[in-house]
Amino acid sequence: MTEKSRQKVAMFSSYRKGPEVLRLASFLFKRGWKVLASGGTCGHLNGLGVVTQDIAKWIGGVAIFNHMVVSISREGAAATMAPRTEEADAKLEQMGVSRIDLVYCDPYDLQSAVEAVGATRQSVVNARDIGGPLMISEAAKGDGRFVICREEEVDAYIEWVENGKPDPEEFIWNLNARAEFEVCKYVSLSALFHGKGKFFATFAEFVCALKYGENGPQVPAALYATNTKDPLALHRFNFLTKNPIGFVNWTDVDRLLATMTTAAATFDVHFDGNKMPYLAFGVKHGNPCGAAYSPSAVVACQKMIKGDNRAIFGGVVMVNFEINDGLAYELIHHGQEKPRKLAGVVAPSFTKGAIELLTDRGCFLMANPALASLDRNSMQQEQSVRPVRGGYLVQPSNQFILDFSNPEIVSHSGLALSGQQKQDLLFANVICQTSNSNTVTLVKDGMLIGNGVGQQDRVGCCELAIRRARDAGHDVKDSVVRSDSFFPFEDGPGVLVDAGVCAVLATSGSVRDVHVQEIFRNGGVAFYTLPDKIARIFSCH
Repeated sequence: MTEKSRQKVAMFSSYRKGPEVLRLASFLFKRGWKVLASGGTCGHLNGLGVVTQDIAKWIGGVAIFNHMVVSISREGAAATMAPRTEEADAKLEQMGVSRIDLVYCDPYDLQSAVEAVGATRQSVVNARDIGGPLMISEAAKGDGRFVICREEEVDAYIEWVENGKPDPEEFIWNLNARAEFEVCKYVSLSALFHGKGKFFATFAEFVCALKYGENGPQVPAALYATNTKDPLALHRFNFLTKNPIGFVNWTDVDRLLATMTTAAATFDVHFDGNKMPYLAFGVKHGNPCGAAYSPSAVVACQKMIKGDNRAIFGGVVMVNFEINDGLAYELIHHGQEKPRKLAGVVAPSFTKGAIELLTDRGCFLMANPALASLDRNSMQQEQSVRPVRGGYLVQPSNQFILDFSNPEIVSHSGLALSGQQKQDLLFANVICQTSNSNTVTLVKDGMLIGNGVGQQDRVGCCELAIRRARDAGHDVKDSVVRSDSFFPFEDGPGVLVDAGVCAVLATSGSVRDVHVQEIFRNGGVAFYTLPDKIARIFSCH
């Protein structure tokens, strides 16, 4: 029997039994293929008019052990892995089977079992599919087999056949690589669950190439995405411009997301979402250099730009509202005659005119409607992972939200804050929380005026924040301050008192806390602390 005259065989095993199963089975059946399937899938396809034979009967047996063993057999493995030779075909015929040419497999939903509340070792073991992943692996190893385990691959296969099967070897090996990747992910779910922290694994898929890495010579560079359900994951943002962006641009967008979601969570907690303000943030090289909140979108954009008109040049902006024509103009022109250069703008949506104006200025544009409906649940829930030489550092993501009702907040001066000052202190906490440590952040009248980030000493943070504020033309007097940790000495507090700030929030835990408190009290500054173990800010980057 020649290869052309032999009836081709497809094997199906699907847990979800989505429409793609019928679509592919019907497509093959109409082209003369023999269709095999595991018990439930077999009944499903037969019921929908596709003549299908049970794989257990085809290999000469029945499903056993409560359907736990269906396709696992010497005959099944041989049919899936046999080479394309006359000798192999003869051997298969002696075994009572023939070569399986295509496998479609969607294993049991192990992901949901692992993530289920109250998941146990036994519940995960019960959900662990053995035959499905084994079948996928066998087909991926088999010579010239098609193995499909994703819905989108069904349409890709059908289109490939209808287009005349171009470059078949490349097409098959791409499917095989995908199949083995999916098996790796599947098996790791069980290992990670049962290992209880002993193992770590992460899997990601190529999304797009980057223009270059952190620096020009660092090529190639790329963005990869995990299978997260997070609607704010970077790969779920829609590019409205074609120009590729680099590594630093992506990290700036990621930092903006951390700042934006922390701000939204903070305002949601304090105002129950009823007064969610317009939020605008600008980031340059990983740290906020402009930030504002306002009941007006225009004012939020203007204050964000005004925060540090020099630093925002070439920065990336993110807002939680639509960018219309007028707002696009403000971003480019506010506060100066010549058009401003921004690297990119990220928003829930853009008007056509805004896209044209910003694109003409060379901005990359990214849109995600989820930015318009942020709340206290929008902060990153997944653990933070950082590659280091030879491995990874893993920690929980930062979930701290400043709440003035926390009984552990201590006022060391007895001075009351106005409503505006309290909101500004909340906002300062957001910015400080998502900046590189060590950081001291100054906020006034709903906007960031100075951010002293990444310094090796606390007094240096204070001096830098004040200098940047004054360089940008701001009056530091009566601003509020957030320090991302405690003051180890009195020098930093002295700098802030001399500058005329009105309120400071820091952590406690220094052996000189009493002396620091005295400096602020004598200077007439409202000083608040939370224990270092609760409120010490750790960057999520």
